[in-house]
Amino acid sequence: MENFLPPDGGSRTAFTGVGIVILYSLGLIVHRLLLSPVAGFPWPKLAAVTNWYELYYDVVKKGKYVFEIEKMHDSYGPIVRISPHELSIRDPDYYNELYVSGSVRPSDRYDGFARGIMDMEGSHMVTIGHDHHRKRREPLEPYFSRSGVTKLEPMVAELVE
Repeated sequence: MENFLPPDGGSRTAFTGVGIVILYSLGLIVHRLLLSPVAGFPWPKLAAVTNWYELYYDVVKKGKYVFEIEKMHDSYGPIVRISPHELSIRDPDYYNELYVSGSVRPSDRYDGFARGIMDMEGSHMVTIGHDHHRKRREPLEPYFSRSGVTKLEPMVAELVE
């Protein structure tokens, strides 16, 4: 029977590779649990370490992660860490702090959310940079102004009838 590993060096290379993967995984777990910017928020530990928690509820339990998040809020409170990089907030008093209304401060879109919604290169909906989004949005502003929406009100009322 032939030995497919080179004598001496092949097994060391394999063990070194496995060791590097284990050290990287442990470092990632420690970072996500203790050093991440969202580490101070309450969470189920598995949800903080990996996205597999969300994958399980969305794939195996057929889209039940939303209901699991509600259970997390019941257990942990109004702000819960639901993945290694995301928080879920169920607190209406925090709305104005989280969502920018008017020109209070420039805020960039969350890249992970923009990629998750749709992958449309050049779309104004998924533009991440604040100033770039503002330039793309400008031609559409008349349609979403108070007068633009008021002009469409009779048509909407007719459709509702």
